[in-house]
Amino acid sequence: MTSDLLAAEPAESLPPPAVVVPTEEEAADAYDLAIARELNERFRPASNPGRLNVVARLMFANAGGNGKAGGRLGGLQVDVGQSWNFIGYAATVNVWLGRVYFDDYGAEVNALVGGGPTLNLGRLALLGRGYLDLRIGYDFLYGPVEQRETMTQDAPPSNPPDFVAPHGPRVQLNLGLLAQNALARKFFQGFGATLGYQGLVGNFGGGDLPYTHMLTIGISYWLG
Repeated sequence: MTSDLLAAEPAESLPPPAVVVPTEEEAADAYDLAIARELNERFRPASNPGRLNVVARLMFANAGGNGKAGGRLGGLQVDVGQSWNFIGYAATVNVWLGRVYFDDYGAEVNALVGGGPTLNLGRLALLGRGYLDLRIGYDFLYGPVEQRETMTQDAPPSNPPDFVAPHGPRVQLNLGLLAQNALARKFFQGFGATLGYQGLVGNFGGGDLPYTHMLTIGISYWLG
C-alpha cells in the first residue's frame, strides 16, 4: 500500500504542437527579406569603411542656348573618389569633342576639357542586383574658339575670343546591373546607362556666353 502511494503519477499525454506551413507567398516574402538583409550587410557593413569609387561614362550631349548657341558633342567623364555607406565624393574629369556654335561670336568651339567636384550617394546606390546612383557636381571647362569658315555679309563675324572657360552645375543619374561575380568580391562592378544635365551659366574667358544647356545620355561603368 505504501509503495502505491509513493509511485509517481503518470504524466498526462499532451498533443503534439501544430506545425505551421507557410504559404508560397509567405515563403517567397521571407526569402526576399533574408536576401535583402544579406545584401545590405554586404553592401553597407557596420564598420562603414571608406573605399575607392570610380565611375566612367561615355556620353552624347545635345547643347543649346536661347537660340544663340547650339551643337552636339561626344564625351568621356570619369569620377575618381571615395565612398562610404551613405555618401561619397569624387573629382570629375571631362573631355568633350564635337561642335558648338556661338552666333554672337560667329565662331565655334570644337572641344571642352576640365572638371570639378562631385557628391554622390556612396554605397547607398547599390540596390539588390543593380545600382541607382544620383550625382551632383560643378564643372569648370576650357575650350579654344575657332572662327566659322563661312559667314554671310549680312552677319559679319565679330572678334571672337581666343578661348572660352564656361562653368556650371551638373546633375546625373547612373543606373544599371551589377556584374554576376561582383557580390563575391570586395569591390562591386556594374554596367548600365546614364542620363544627365549640364548647365553652362558663366564664362571666365573673354566675352559673354549665353546660358547653355547640355542634355546628356550614354553608358556607364560603376566600381566601388
